[in-house]
Amino acid sequence: MISVLRIGQRQLETISVVDSAALKDATWIDLSRASVAEKDLVIDTFGEILQSNAMAGEIEATSRYFEDERAIYIQLNFLNDSSSPFRNTNAVFALKGQTLVSLHDTELVPIRLFQKRAELQPELVGSGMKVFLGILESKVDHLADVIEITFATLEELGQRVLEQPTDDLQSDLVALARLEAQNGTIRLNLMDMQRMLTSLLRSDKLGAELSRVRDVLRDVESLLSHTAFLLEEVSFLSSTMLGLIDIEQNKIVKVLSVVAVVFLPPTLVASMYGMNFHHMPELSWVFGYPLAILLMVVLGAAPYLYAKRRGWM
Repeated sequence: MISVLRIGQRQLETISVVDSAALKDATWIDLSRASVAEKDLVIDTFGEILQSNAMAGEIEATSRYFEDERAIYIQLNFLNDSSSPFRNTNAVFALKGQTLVSLHDTELVPIRLFQKRAELQPELVGSGMKVFLGILESKVDHLADVIEITFATLEELGQRVLEQPTDDLQSDLVALARLEAQNGTIRLNLMDMQRMLTSLLRSDKLGAELSRVRDVLRDVESLLSHTAFLLEEVSFLSSTMLGLIDIEQNKIVKVLSVVAVVFLPPTLVASMYGMNFHHMPELSWVFGYPLAILLMVVLGAAPYLYAKRRGWM
């Protein structure tokens, strides 16, 4: 599907069939799950302004941002928070003159949000660069919302662990690991955006949008600080939960140790009188068996009472 935003009409319209004449006056051409024919039409109209998507996922800065005298080519990650776990989806952008061309295989929340904003605020679509920066601003807003939700979930988990430490800590630890993975995905997304904006600031094609790019970069760096704080909170809560698990395990080991000490003296007495030596005076004594039983009870009760008095049981 091709969504076309025109300068003259200042309104977003989605059309099923387009031609080269319809594309030449467009400010923004968005190809979402586009067919090969639709991609070829855009390439025939503007030239080879879209890089091959074969390099999607490359982490090197030169693979994610490229600029020549004709256009700016950008590959950028977008967060898909509807999947579990979170994952980053790659999108390709090309800025040539006053036109922005975007290509992505899945629906992206920031682009959908910007399209709704553009319908209410026509001034957002004055040029392809304005559209691109508007998408970036929507992406920052989306990431900020996801970070707030992640922090709220982490705070709820922390309160449950600290207020009810005897609950199932194993499931809480698994939930904490999921939050850490989500935060890592968000942080990777922000770092990708930070690298792209840093490269974009060096471009001579920004013009009056230079200050706006700097504002977006400051917002991204602010969100990176939030993710670093979340990482510290996750680390603190993880250490706390592991400490609580160690305490529970130590309690179990302590009980087992006391039980072993309780049964050790009676076992020693029983083993002594279980020896098959001929000359053992107590074997023929009338009170030998009751005395042995009494001795085992006393020697077993003494360590138990001592441990109970010391608070070990």
